[in-house]
Amino acid sequence: MAKGPMVISSRCGQMTACFAFAVGVVLGLAGVAKQATAQSSGGGVAFLLPSTNAYRWENQDHPDFVAAMKKYAPDVPVQVANALEDAAKQQAQAEAAITNGAKVLVLSPVDAKAAAKIVTNARNQGLTVIGYTRPLPNAPINYYVGGNVVALGETLADYWKQHVKPGDNLVIIKGDTGDDNVPLYYQGIMNVLKPMVDAGKIHIVGDVFTPHWDAAAAEREMDQILSRTNNNVQGVISLNDGMAVGVLAALRQQGLEGKVPVSGGDASIPALQEILKGNMVMSVFFSISEMADHAARLAAYVAKGEKPPANFFNSTFNNGLVTVPFYYVRNEDITIDNIDDVIKDGAATKAQVCAGIPHGKGPC
Repeated sequence: MAKGPMVISSRCGQMTACFAFAVGVVLGLAGVAKQATAQSSGGGVAFLLPSTNAYRWENQDHPDFVAAMKKYAPDVPVQVANALEDAAKQQAQAEAAITNGAKVLVLSPVDAKAAAKIVTNARNQGLTVIGYTRPLPNAPINYYVGGNVVALGETLADYWKQHVKPGDNLVIIKGDTGDDNVPLYYQGIMNVLKPMVDAGKIHIVGDVFTPHWDAAAAEREMDQILSRTNNNVQGVISLNDGMAVGVLAALRQQGLEGKVPVSGGDASIPALQEILKGNMVMSVFFSISEMADHAARLAAYVAKGEKPPANFFNSTFNNGLVTVPFYYVRNEDITIDNIDDVIKDGAATKAQVCAGIPHGKGPC
């Protein structure tokens, strides 16, 4: 059943470095910040991204959105900027985009509360604002494209409900407090797991926020939880793959990598490889290419002065200020048995997923 979004001193292990390397494969680590903060001249549509801490932003959302804009509106200029987890920088990037003539902002906020000012300023200057993949509560956005984050949490927790054993101790690594996806994601998880916790069937022994969704911070947090519990942890629920990689680094230091199940979110290439290696058990997948394509198509309609067709959206929600037409991308849990679904979507190639993986594992 379709649902709206509910109105979401320690060691730095090799695994964290490996994730950073994976992000840098496409762009080069030194070039990420340079490319991400660059602004193209000319107006049209501005695509404002929050971070490079997750694999997806510069390896999927950015190129997928730009490619879709070329498909739907080849003559409309596109500006892209990445705020690198700096809310003030994102404010400045939005102002620069407006100065450069942008008529549409597609915004994924660093901090939802701070970004409300961006939205209000843009709307006051006659721009259309499309919220993208991170909620913008109490902001006068026109449209929203993203995932059904409560449903994502429920999908993630459903996997664990089927695989935990009585008495298991679980850890939840939640992500950044400034991202309004986090409470929605957590709500979905607890919709499923809370009855089990209340009945004493499982125990949540760690439940922490992670600044900027940072893998190194997640590693430190997991290291502290393992120390406090004497390694008595039977599963780790990470809300994204980057943090899951940090968790794996902490587990590795204790000889527990591949022994303690770990889940993630985004079904990124590094996570898919960890699933194939037996170090992660699953990751929640939603089609980033579909999300970026739909956002670009919507931005193209608006930039060309056209109205989206009536069937363009599949839901609405109230963000506390306005009722927003909403397109959400469906999700599924990805395990070693259905990694092919990610490949079929185009989010990864078989060659990327299977690099260094023995023949016969999963789709390899």
